[in-house]
Amino acid sequence: MKQTNIINFTLVLFLGFLFISCTGAQKKLKSQDIPSWFLSSPAQDKNNLYGTSSAYSLEQAKKQALNNISSYLSIEIQSSTEIQKNSGNGYYNHNISQNISTNTKKLQFTNTKIIKDTIINSKYYVLVQVNKNKLFDENKNILLNSDKNINNKMKEHKNSSLLERIKNISSLEKELKESLNKAYILYAINNDFQYKKYVSKYKNILNKKETLISKIIVNVENKSMNKDSKHFSNSLINFFNNFIYWFIGICINCNNDRYWIEEDTQSLQKTIIS
Repeated sequence: MKQTNIINFTLVLFLGFLFISCTGAQKKLKSQDIPSWFLSSPAQDKNNLYGTSSAYSLEQAKKQALNNISSYLSIEIQSSTEIQKNSGNGYYNHNISQNISTNTKKLQFTNTKIIKDTIINSKYYVLVQVNKNKLFDENKNILLNSDKNINNKMKEHKNSSLLERIKNISSLEKELKESLNKAYILYAINNDFQYKKYVSKYKNILNKKETLISKIIVNVENKSMNKDSKHFSNSLINFFNNFIYWFIGICINCNNDRYWIEEDTQSLQKTIIS
């Protein structure tokens, strides 16, 4: 019995010593200072962009650091450009800020480098570097290729009918918005980039679509006094008023800018004639 008590007492002492040792080691780790390069890293210098972050895996820490670089570029764009001002008729309105933020997050960083890292309490702390010149050149090439395609498409339909021109701008709308955002991003990377000429061009094209739509005149001709026919005519008018963009592409003959919709009450076929 006495021997059992001695063993139990010894075990308790051992466990207590182990607990105190572990606690002391943990406190020692917690008391370590986070590196100064992590706390006071510049966002950029002449040649590079920098981002810091921490996570429980090296890859996740690097990913978050790149996200921080993207966020920095987004803030830089909004603070150093006239991005908050609407264009002529407000087509590209206040949502532009959200579009910019979304597009900076989509940036592909192909020249990243972890220049400093450390582990504190099983957590990775990293400092990531991105070469500004390489990032700028890659994204400028993307913009120039898109700009060339936009210019060719606009020239191709310069003398087309209203509907064909509206359809053309609609097909370019996604590329126009992405190119506009890309111009802002390039300026944030390199303030010598002349972004305004691209921004102005793309905004004007986007605004032009609404201007062209406002010029289209659609006349609904109802040859029957039938109640159902009149209801169809009214519904059709409401449809065009509410969904004028959907009118694009259903024209058979787009040589004129005035269109009639004629209802054949016998065969119930609806045709567009000019």
